[in-house]
Amino acid sequence: MATYYADNTLHNDGGPWTATGGTLTTVVCATMTFTAPDTEPTPSFIDYSVLMLTGANAGESRRITNWDNPTRTVTVNAAFTNVVAANDDFEITVGGDANTGANEGTGATGALRTLNNTIRGATNGDTIYIKGGRAYSTGWDMVDANENGGINSTHTIIGYTTTPGDGGLATIDGDDTYDHCWTGSCDYYIVSNMVFTGALGSGFDANLEKGLYLTNCYATYNGDADETDRGFFVGAECRLIECVATNNRGTGIQVGTDCVLIGCVAEDNGASGILIGNDGVSILSCRSRGNATIYADHGQISLGAYQGILIAHCFINGLDKSEHGINTTGGVGAVAVVMNNIVVKCNEGISWDRAYLGTDLNNLFYDNTTDYVNWTLSAGSLVDPPSFDDDSYDAEGVIDTNCAAVDTGYGAGAWDIGLYMVASTAGGAPGGSRPLRLSSSGARRLSRTDANPWETTPMGRTR
Repeated sequence: MATYYADNTLHNDGGPWTATGGTLTTVVCATMTFTAPDTEPTPSFIDYSVLMLTGANAGESRRITNWDNPTRTVTVNAAFTNVVAANDDFEITVGGDANTGANEGTGATGALRTLNNTIRGATNGDTIYIKGGRAYSTGWDMVDANENGGINSTHTIIGYTTTPGDGGLATIDGDDTYDHCWTGSCDYYIVSNMVFTGALGSGFDANLEKGLYLTNCYATYNGDADETDRGFFVGAECRLIECVATNNRGTGIQVGTDCVLIGCVAEDNGASGILIGNDGVSILSCRSRGNATIYADHGQISLGAYQGILIAHCFINGLDKSEHGINTTGGVGAVAVVMNNIVVKCNEGISWDRAYLGTDLNNLFYDNTTDYVNWTLSAGSLVDPPSFDDDSYDAEGVIDTNCAAVDTGYGAGAWDIGLYMVASTAGGAPGGSRPLRLSSSGARRLSRTDANPWETTPMGRTR
């Protein structure tokens, strides 16, 4: 098993630049200006890579083998297809597609520049590290990867900021040009620490794939057409752990057969926050809040006529603009266990389109227009309890230690209703008065700045 690296970081003198001429093996830019120490006769360009952005060689990448400072001439390791012409734009980056990608940094064995070239070189079981800091403007095509690299088995793709494994994020930006940031039909891979944004359709589009394992991934501001433009769209047997979908045109997260979501967040999406697309799905300790901003008939968590569904320990807040908290979408025979959830500020808290076919276990309803439709409450469920109000929880769904949800849930040891992760004050069972709180970045909006993608200012996108 091999390890590959991708790095599109610009040289510290910036760019892109515009060539004033060149040959098959040189790029001349007489107007280049530099910061120290690159005013020296031999600056630090050697072993960096040049990527042609426009002109007859657009998309071609070569490694720099020499640099002449007085004439501002770059010499590359292999000929371009065509002579470099005046007004051809180019950039100089750490990674380059003439490299092997076997190591970080510059040089012949250094990082690759583009994601599709990175994936083509990998085979089953390999790990790919993607350096963040500057967004990769592309659509990452896993079909292309499968055809070229044979990837169709367990392998790992991890974003990072400074050092592999540091938990930092790398961004794939569809740049309002590509249909998807990620698409294809490869199974059984692990994706961590990635942001998918700016796609015309779904950001992470993998509905034909199975066995995916996503952790700490974000899909935000994707879609420009309708409710089918999702943040995450995955197939069967997938796991999404602490993933976040915000401000997508359609549904935030849609999953297929036998999928599990744990600790995920869906906020401010145009359609459903979470949409269950087949049997055997479990939604655990998730937060779905303020969705259905465009398509108000959608729910915070929605499902069709599917069976074997578990929705437990979730915080669901319609913010008075959603028709449904948990609902079926026109199907007959939906069967679900719905337990220990908080459902607030929806027109209908739990709404089944047909006769009730589910199990209600100790859910808490507050400030809904109608708490339930075609649904029968269990003895342990709470409806507008006097000790539960707007001050009993915060925007992340974290409950106050004295509110009605503490130690009143279903389960041995008096679990809490709502999000949970630590021992209960009442019995030591999972649950308790200190619910699951995601990392601080999960509660913020993405920024359009490349240098710091987690600034608290909103992205400059509209749906």
